Amino acid sequence: PTPPPTATATPSPSPTATASPRPSATPSPSPSPTAVIGDVMINEILADVPPYADVNGDGIARTWEAEFVEMVNWTGHTVNLGGCILSDSYADRFTFPQPFYVSPGQAVVVFGGGTPTGEFGGALVATVGIGYGLSLTNGGDTVTLRAGEEVYDSVTYGEEGGYDESLNRSPEIRGPFFGH
Repeated sequence: PTPPPTATATPSPSPTATASPRPSATPSPSPSPTAVIGDVMINEILADVPPYADVNGDGIARTWEAEFVEMVNWTGHTVNLGGCILSDSYADRFTFPQPFYVSPGQAVVVFGGGTPTGEFGGALVATVGIGYGLSLTNGGDTVTLRAGEEVYDSVTYGEEGGYDESLNRSPEIRGPFFGH
């Protein structure tokens, strides 16, 4: 397989923290140098984009661009995902640029491509690039967030990934995955 091109991350127009199941009552401390296991969880995966859906809001319905993985910093402190890799069973799909700070309770959505337009619930937004996308397998795959060999979170799904809907944790962040 051909490795994906270098990707760039683009923050949404006005990123704000999303609701967190464990809100911090005090201002967050200085950013941690890197994320640690469990700081950031994979919360939602869209492998099989519904026909004609413009999920990334750029006005073009291309399935490879609309695939996405959403991760959430569920801690009370800012984490740096810079250098972390999002991969599936077949290849490394996206490497976060240095630095890439994620506030407490904030989500990050990595799309397969396009020019995501919208607020996406205050999430930070990143895209993989032109012509490759995330290439998630609809009938089953494993999506992993890691730094080197250290795995922060890994999610395996089966044929339920091919039903024209995303898979989302319920309850958010810590629950099992269900069709969204």
